[in-house]
Amino acid sequence: METANPTPAKEGPALKELPFVRGFPFLGQTLSVLRDPVGWGKRQRALYGDAFAANLLFQKTAVLTGPEALELVLLNKDQSFSTEQAYTRFFGHLTDTSLLMMDFAVHRKHRQGLNPAFKNEVMKGYLAQMNTAIKDSINSWAGGEQFLFYPGMKQLTLDVATSVFLGLPEGKERQIVNAALTDILASAIAVVRLPLPGTRWGRGLKAQRKIQALLRSQIPAHRKADGEDVFSRLCRAVDENGNAFSDDEILGHLITFWIAGHDTLASSLSTLVYHLGKNPEWQDKLADEVAALGLEGRAPTLDDLKALPLCGYAFREALRIMPPAMAVPRGTLKDTSYKGYRIPADMQVSVNIYAVHHDETLWPEPEKFDPMRFAPQGTSPKNGGSENDSPENAAANRNRFAWAPFGGGAHKCIGMVFAETQAKCFLINLLGKHRIKLAKGYEASIKMLPTPRPADGLPLQIL
Repeated sequence: METANPTPAKEGPALKELPFVRGFPFLGQTLSVLRDPVGWGKRQRALYGDAFAANLLFQKTAVLTGPEALELVLLNKDQSFSTEQAYTRFFGHLTDTSLLMMDFAVHRKHRQGLNPAFKNEVMKGYLAQMNTAIKDSINSWAGGEQFLFYPGMKQLTLDVATSVFLGLPEGKERQIVNAALTDILASAIAVVRLPLPGTRWGRGLKAQRKIQALLRSQIPAHRKADGEDVFSRLCRAVDENGNAFSDDEILGHLITFWIAGHDTLASSLSTLVYHLGKNPEWQDKLADEVAALGLEGRAPTLDDLKALPLCGYAFREALRIMPPAMAVPRGTLKDTSYKGYRIPADMQVSVNIYAVHHDETLWPEPEKFDPMRFAPQGTSPKNGGSENDSPENAAANRNRFAWAPFGGGAHKCIGMVFAETQAKCFLINLLGKHRIKLAKGYEASIKMLPTPRPADGLPLQIL
């Protein structure tokens, strides 16, 4: 139940109180957001601007919009914001030993211990595993028969993540952990947060216990082995003082990487494939770039991927149009402010990434698929520029937080390079031999939560 009459803002000595969007008793605006988060956000911003408050998932939440809000929260210069306070709401029933649940010095120590698992030398081994799985899947999809792309893509990224992160081969154990993942993800946005049979929350807890028991039993062997998967690397990792991760810390980090490493990528690659299907001229441009590598049947290397700037721009544009996480959640550790509004301590904060990515003052024609937004100024599609060009180089006057699908600051996604590597490997294998065809006039309908995905599975053909 929305209202056009928020609680009147109270003038304080220097700062105003956030306008409050009233809603249903107890539930507040929760159901409206779950039903249509994009439309809800547009309506509230039209009424109240870039800063207001609402009751979401049973907690009063400051909803902020704008690249300045992303900069404020992600850089967190005065340490006003906590990731632990925010993500415990969504994933605290699954683990409390993940990077998502860590702040400041503790987060920095764990991140240093985890970084080696995502270094370039290590990525070479991951790329080889990705390439084999991607090639096999695309070959099974090709031939002209229409199929649902999103379920296929989700299975592919899940298989890659289970192989790379958990080191599990094909078989019963992989089937067990893969089957449990859907329940774990769905529990993050559960409205009824009680361990009751049949509820999302209850199913998520059951799946978490099953996976943790399985993986915990394998930790002793992984500590002794020299495996190249992330699980093995975490079991061998030590911090700057030579201390190893505890069993609980290994499980927390591992489950977070595994979930984020497949679900968000399935979403982003589905967005990319959809827009390439709608814009066949871009399929040709990317195919020409792939052909110029001269792979001739050999597997791509990391150096090959660096020579694909247009593929990089296309992936960035897909992430802009449909960021896999719609908002950045945080909790406040002390009073802070945004655009003249006071944000008190112990409050939840949600910064709207989607709205920033679709702000026409930052991104002209924001619904249009235009990868060249990310090319250095003056660059043409035939001369794509350097892979090292950062997104903010595309427009000198654009705030660097106008594009933030991987977050930023100390908590910038540790798997960003992994995602970009898999995306380019996918484009090499797809457009090196095939083309995407959508039905004439097809328009995708998107379910936004918990991760954006095509409501109908994205039917298409790989020719």
